[in-house]
Amino acid sequence: MAKKNTRLHILDCAEELFAERGIAEVSLRDIISKAEVNLAAVHYHFGSRDDLIREVFRRRLKEVNTQRLSELEKLREEYSPEVIPTQKLLRAFLAAPFLMGKRDSGGANFFRIIARAHAETNEVVSEELLFQLKDVIQEFLKEFKKSAPAEDDTEQLMRLVFSAGAMVQAVLAPMKEQFIKALADTDFDNEKMLEMLIRFCAAGMEADGK
Repeated sequence: MAKKNTRLHILDCAEELFAERGIAEVSLRDIISKAEVNLAAVHYHFGSRDDLIREVFRRRLKEVNTQRLSELEKLREEYSPEVIPTQKLLRAFLAAPFLMGKRDSGGANFFRIIARAHAETNEVVSEELLFQLKDVIQEFLKEFKKSAPAEDDTEQLMRLVFSAGAMVQAVLAPMKEQFIKALADTDFDNEKMLEMLIRFCAAGMEADGK
């Protein structure tokens, strides 16, 4: 197996295990066993368990954030000097991760890890998430302050955080299909769900805080 493929295979196996059991419960030995590689291969490609954890988050977030910033730049060019509509900004921010989560098992696994990460306290994960998301969030907040101004910067940030949380739940919703279908007989059309998510989050972003 080529080195590049070995590296990706280890990442995929780690991602699957983290999604199933949580980061804290998965050892390097577990990952080695599932990937059917030796410890030397992990050290060669990643260096340590913490570096492997970082890379699991980094590869997905880099892909998503590249798309986010690309869409944001397109909107800035399209609407300049006018204000970019809130729903357009939310689509640029939410669509890439939402569709990644719906695209394949790897994307779905990543969102299960994100959901688990909220229940775990892992410094490595927290540091990597902050590193990968900080600049992107700040760029979007510059535009949200124009289209959907809040009482202060903290509320503006938290509204975007709430929107991101709603997006995670929307990605994970089909995993709870039996529960949802018991309440509403509906099909899980990805584009329809994305549009519902954007409308819901736009209402929150634009809400009068007074």
